Amino acid sequence: MNWITTYFSNREIALAIWGGIVVLAMAVGFRKNTGIRGALISVVKAMLAKRLVLLFCSYALWIVGVVLVLNRTGLWTLFELKDTMLWTIFSGLALLGGAIRHERGAAFFWDIVKDQFTVLAAFEFIVVAYSFALWAELILLPIVASISILHAMAGTKEEWAPAERVCEWVLSLFFLLITWHFIATSIETKGELFSSQTLRTVLLPILLSTLSLPAFYLGHCYAKWESLAIRLEIGNPKSDHLKAAAKKIFFLPFFLRPQLLERAVRQFKEVAIESLDDICTIVTELKFYELQRKNPPPIAKQDGWSPYAAELFLTNFDLRTNDYHRTCVPELWLAESQNKSIDNTFPRKYLAYRIKGTSDVVKVCKLEGHFQLDPSPVEAMELFIAAAEELAATAAELGDLPAEIANALAAHKNCLVQVDEYRLSVRFYKFSDANIFDVSLTVSVADAEQFTI
Repeated sequence: MNWITTYFSNREIALAIWGGIVVLAMAVGFRKNTGIRGALISVVKAMLAKRLVLLFCSYALWIVGVVLVLNRTGLWTLFELKDTMLWTIFSGLALLGGAIRHERGAAFFWDIVKDQFTVLAAFEFIVVAYSFALWAELILLPIVASISILHAMAGTKEEWAPAERVCEWVLSLFFLLITWHFIATSIETKGELFSSQTLRTVLLPILLSTLSLPAFYLGHCYAKWESLAIRLEIGNPKSDHLKAAAKKIFFLPFFLRPQLLERAVRQFKEVAIESLDDICTIVTELKFYELQRKNPPPIAKQDGWSPYAAELFLTNFDLRTNDYHRTCVPELWLAESQNKSIDNTFPRKYLAYRIKGTSDVVKVCKLEGHFQLDPSPVEAMELFIAAAEELAATAAELGDLPAEIANALAAHKNCLVQVDEYRLSVRFYKFSDANIFDVSLTVSVADAEQFTI
């Protein structure tokens, strides 16, 4: 039995013991409850789906390649095999799953890198390099695990924020106790814990995480491709021939650029597609749009605004639009933000921002609000007016809203004014039966009549 304590720390042994207890308890529960057993079988079947097995096997091969490279450089030996397997199963696959699900773009992968070189790295050193006696680990492990689970659950709802802070304080206290005990033991043993093998053990997760970033990104791209390929098929009346052609044409330029791939699928579904040339036009337009973003051409004030500038006019209010794109209406291009909810009351109150124009010039910028009639949405209207002032300042270069516009917003009346090259209009649409009203502020140029939203 000495080999167990030689190759496994007390923390890992305690984890195995508690894991065995949990598995045994689950097995007993499954025997008595056919519903739970059926649910487990369904989960196992889902995990063994062909695409997931392919993804996991591909990642395992990637880790083998990383290990071979580290071994050639002297940063990995057979002594790290156990730690490598544990990291791959419990951390690597979790990060891969997060990469598949995330919607934060490059920020997700950058966070993985930053986490390796923050206070987490120090925590990793102390936790990996040092463990308590087995009896202490058996007591502490379920306590810390329970608090960690409560902390994660408390972070899912705002009303549980006090519980989340309590859990953070308890976990911080636990970390300080481990740190104090670690320092005291290091002094007592004259630094024996700071061996080269300990350093290798601590560096291993950092190296594996960093060198796995390309695999995580490829997994993310693959998952996006599969998801968007399904979207391209569902609810799309276009012929199977054009759908198959779109998949082939979109793959090379957009597989590694999921955001552009999503836009391409949207365009394929929304605009008229009659030939392969139409599909190639989508690729050309998306590439050209991204290329011009780096150096957008100047636009004369009387003509309108650059799409790359107009999409950012209300960024301070979290109302940035998506990409400026062609629609099913000839010569009509638009971009729109997601609805920004103001609160969770019913009817739901929200703001939205849209721009519209030709392929290279925005002609109309429109701020919209959707509010309740009764009781009067005072705070919501104040936020709308603040956003309207921001739009007037950025789009029409006005320091303040024209008096006519401000009065119309206060009185809930329609209004239209001309200020130099720009037209500013306020429109109210009231639906008394539903207890809601819509309000909009539009800033447009003189030749924008055909783009009225």
